[in-house]
Order: sequence, then C-alpha cells, then structure tokens
Amino acid sequence: MAGKGKSIEDLAQAKGVAGQILSLREQLETLASARATQRVEIGKKAPPFRFGTLSCTHFGSIYEELGITKAIYEWFAQEGIKTVYHCGDMTEGVQMRKGHEHEVHKHGADAQVDWVVEHYPYIKGVTTHLISGNHDEAHMKNGGTDVCHRIGEKREDIKYLGADVARWVVSRAGQEKDIRIDMLHPGGGSSYALSYRIQKIIESLDSDNKPDCLLVGHFHKAFTLPAYRGVAAVLAGCTQRQTGFMARLGLQAHVGAHIIECRVLDGQIVFSSTWRGFTPSKQEIPIIE
Repeated sequence: MAGKGKSIEDLAQAKGVAGQILSLREQLETLASARATQRVEIGKKAPPFRFGTLSCTHFGSIYEELGITKAIYEWFAQEGIKTVYHCGDMTEGVQMRKGHEHEVHKHGADAQVDWVVEHYPYIKGVTTHLISGNHDEAHMKNGGTDVCHRIGEKREDIKYLGADVARWVVSRAGQEKDIRIDMLHPGGGSSYALSYRIQKIIESLDSDNKPDCLLVGHFHKAFTLPAYRGVAAVLAGCTQRQTGFMARLGLQAHVGAHIIECRVLDGQIVFSSTWRGFTPSKQEIPIIE
C-alpha cells in the first residue's frame, strides 16, 4: 500500500514541498490520499484484470440476504475471481432514522461486527477489499468505533481501505498505461434516471485525476455507464432486499453483483461488466407489525 510507513514529512518532501510549509490540513490530506491508493502489479503475459464488485450488504438488518451474499461469492469463485471490491455499508449501522431500531436484528457495533465476522462468506484465496459507507460510519458518530477496521482485524480475507473512497492502480510489466479504478460510497438519494447521479459525480472530477473505472455503492442500484468523460462507471447494486423505508419511497433494490474485466488495448482501456441479479425469496421477507 502506497504511503505505508511514511511520515507526513516524507510525503511532503516527495511532492517537492517542505513539510513545514504545508498546512496541517494539507499534510493530512496528502497522507490520506497516499494511503487510500492501492497498487496491483501483474505480469506481462497475465490475463486481463478481472474482479468482482458488490456493495450495501447491511449485515445486521432484518432485510439482509446472507444466502444471496454467499451465492455471489460462490459465483465469483466459479468464475476464477480472486479480488472483490466492496463499496461500503458492510453493516446496517445504528440510529439512521426514527424507528430504524425496529429494522435491526443485531444492535450495536459489537454485535454487528461479530455477525459479519461469523457470517460473511469466506472462500479460500478470495480477498475482499472494503471501504466504509454511511451506515458503517453511523457507529463512529454514535459510539466512536470504526466497525470496518475492526472487521478487517478479525478477518484476514477482508482488507479495510478506509472511509468512503479508495483508488486502485493496476500496472502491467512492459505496459506504459496503468488502469485506475476508484471505489466510492457517496451520499444523497437516488434519482429517477439511474445514470444521473454517476454522471454528476464524474462531471465533478478534475480532468487530470479521473479514474478509468468508477465503482459506486450507496444507491442499491445496478447500472453500467461504459463511457462518460472517459470513465466507465458501475453502480454496484446491493445484497439487502427492499426495506420498508425504500418501499415507502417507491425505491427498488437491485440485488446482485458484477464481474468486471479491464485491460489496455492499443493505449486505450477496454472495459466489460457482467451483472448477475438474484431474487430474494418471498417467504424470507419479514412482516413488521
């Protein structure tokens, strides 16, 4: 991981700016940016880079889908996927809105961490790279604990990257162009058009810092935008069935996951995405009096 073991001064000097000149905020942002960037190096003759992506598992919710989450990982394994990117909301969180406690079956950070550690799918050789989302971060706001960090400490196959965003840089030996993959868990609600929110996110990015592929959680929607301002974007879907809150707002839950392939061809990024949806069993949907 870039930045591991480096001080703020080291990173500042690497940028050609003396540490004492940088404000504290700039120093912290520089450090956080470096530590949020992960690097993958693949051999010259290796096949195209393939990975799975999912989001919004919401473990601890009465609407969670443990069986579907397990089936997704079995599909990943059958397809030879070794790397999975989880775009946030691993847990259901706490106090998200009035009455939210009635939609939770594991209450509090400790109970939700233990539930994930015990029940999140484990397949030997498959590593899940995780960013936290707003539901996970509710534990920090209400109790001062980072549940995703704690999960990563207890599960060697789950690697926690930090809150809300991370970047992966995939390099191939002998290839000039790298592939930049961003993970994002934004805020806000869904829009009528599935493409609208990711279009606005991409429009907000600096031209010189755009990813080649953008993976977006939070919205519980599945959608692929293959090319917008030079970015291929994916709404990662979810493994939590439609909640009562979503039903009242007329919002669907797109339950499932993607397998994505990225490679460089003639100096351009070639991108493809396969979505597999799952239908929750009707008898498993709880009825809340």
